[in-house]
Amino acid sequence: MTALLTWVVSYILWLQQGCIAFLPCVSDFAAGRSADLFMWGMTCAAILLVPTWFDYYNALKVKSQSDLGHCKACLQDMFLMALPFFGTISSLCIIGVALNPWGRRLVLHLLSAGCLFWAGGVFLAADAALSYLHDRSFKYVLGLTGFGFCALVLMVMFIALGFKDEVSGDDDPSFSMIEDNFVGYCTGGVGSFHMNPNFNIAAAFEWILLLTGSITCCVRLHAELSQWTKQTFQHHQGSLL
Repeated sequence: MTALLTWVVSYILWLQQGCIAFLPCVSDFAAGRSADLFMWGMTCAAILLVPTWFDYYNALKVKSQSDLGHCKACLQDMFLMALPFFGTISSLCIIGVALNPWGRRLVLHLLSAGCLFWAGGVFLAADAALSYLHDRSFKYVLGLTGFGFCALVLMVMFIALGFKDEVSGDDDPSFSMIEDNFVGYCTGGVGSFHMNPNFNIAAAFEWILLLTGSITCCVRLHAELSQWTKQTFQHHQGSLL
């Protein structure tokens, strides 16, 4: 919820500055009026998620099965351990994106963003594999993961098309423009990435990718943690009687 609220308010602030409605990249919110909100909002969201990854691990560990056979039991343990590991990596990457605006520290920003996409994908794949091993519904998680991967491919494709157009043009875009001339950047002025519609379409697929992953994680976390919390509370009540 913290991340979603940060995105919504940041987009409202983006529009208030006269910026184009379609469509800012997520990282664009790290500049302009939303810079501080984006940095602290995303950092807090990432930190709050860290204990949640381990709670999710504990909730699924309770459901782990001992009659799977040696090979499947090893896979089960591996996928269980992957959840808090790649979940924590995802949180660290979110912090890396938030604290390293691409107008100032481009390399660190892109490394953090790339690592986030990779770690998030592995997390969802491991979760789907566990659901399969436990004979629970896994197709929708796997399907959404595949949908997110398609969005990632399309995002990269439109970024490549955008750079191809810029190479053949006279005005080379610059990442530093977002810091030097934010209004010119966000309104699609000369030298801005938003001057080329391919980059705006790529931003749309970036949002699809992030929202798909975020919603899938939220649904899975809520379903498992609410059930685990209820069972833990009932067990605690039973022990007191």
